[in-house]
Amino acid sequence: MSPNESAKVKSSDSKASREKSTTKSSSAADAKLLEDLRQSYELPIPSKDDYWQLGVNDDSGKFKKSLLSIFKKKEMTDEELNILRKEAESAPGRARVKIQMLSKKYETSSSLKMLSAICSYHMIKSSSNRRGVVEGLKNATREAAIGLLDDGISLYNCENFFNIYFDYLTKFKRFQLTTYQSLREKGGYQSSKKMIATAIKMCDSLLEEKTRAFKVLSHIKGKFKSSSFTIPWTFNDIQKAGQKVELNEFRTVCGPAEAREVMVYTLGLADIFARIPIIFPLIDSVLKLIPETTTSFCLRKSSIQTTRAFTLLTIAVRESDFERMKTLGKQIFKTANDDLGKIRDQAIKQGFEADPYFNMSRVAVLTFGVFEPKEQKVILLTAMKAMNRVVKLDMTKNHVYTDSALAMVKKLDGFLTEKPACLQ
Repeated sequence: MSPNESAKVKSSDSKASREKSTTKSSSAADAKLLEDLRQSYELPIPSKDDYWQLGVNDDSGKFKKSLLSIFKKKEMTDEELNILRKEAESAPGRARVKIQMLSKKYETSSSLKMLSAICSYHMIKSSSNRRGVVEGLKNATREAAIGLLDDGISLYNCENFFNIYFDYLTKFKRFQLTTYQSLREKGGYQSSKKMIATAIKMCDSLLEEKTRAFKVLSHIKGKFKSSSFTIPWTFNDIQKAGQKVELNEFRTVCGPAEAREVMVYTLGLADIFARIPIIFPLIDSVLKLIPETTTSFCLRKSSIQTTRAFTLLTIAVRESDFERMKTLGKQIFKTANDDLGKIRDQAIKQGFEADPYFNMSRVAVLTFGVFEPKEQKVILLTAMKAMNRVVKLDMTKNHVYTDSALAMVKKLDGFLTEKPACLQ
């Protein structure tokens, strides 16, 4: 072979090698993008990702099928737990090792489960590995949720769960946006871009509850001494508080506070839990313990159930899932109508008494366009009537619900007058 021919062969081999390398690199980039896409869809919503299917469980000892286990479970002393709480923030790696060892002895300790999540959170949150942070926070969020679900309600646990959960959502959304930008730069992937855009909107819906959650928690914390923040509100305490309220024994101490306070603040926390899909099982556990002997309790329980339904309805709206919107809309509307039958035009003095009226109007707005025209018109007119009743029955100081009701009447009337084609 001549020198020229040899050079040509070498040049050809070099070009083929570069092309092969470029193809490999491109293939690896595509694989990474596809993996990022898959991860971007894994929202903390049980119906969207099996990882978040938490509840009465399985083989890991995370949950017990009977409330009897609550009274038998082993727990560490307050002093031991306080030492671990401080260490979980100052030296999370060391604390986590201790917690893993202690968990073998205290298998049912919800406090240790939450502390384990806190350690994971502090260990991972400052990492520069974008994918690793998202995955680590995802694991910590699940662990913290389990700590709450396993009879682990306390102000300390709620605050830490909210911190971990909402930080995870913030980082998760950032990951989604970065992945979406990569898709745009890549070109094509039209279907994937649409799917991830929907997932980002759904993440936004979950994040919208952050301000409310911390505002409610701050209000409740303001009613307690800081030394009470770590005291658990066990299911047994909540059930006992409900029984004492029924007997008008309001001042009996049940766990962290007097019976009436435990009831009021448990219901306040439950309303926040009803806005976070991964801890929906906690709603069922708590509401079973609240008596239904008074209209007030019935309305408050119904309001919490409806809040959960609205959370699911908002997700359905983001996905344009019209059949799901119809089902949930009818469910909420019926519940509101049933609740109004219980109060029978009594004066509105508190929020839970106004809720059924406003729930009707919110459903009418959120589901506009998904029902058949005649049914849609009935819903709108019924909702307008409900808002006018609020104006008449609002007996709060400064009539705090009247302005909102009048604004809603205007919005509903706009649907009737500006979009008649949808109602014929």
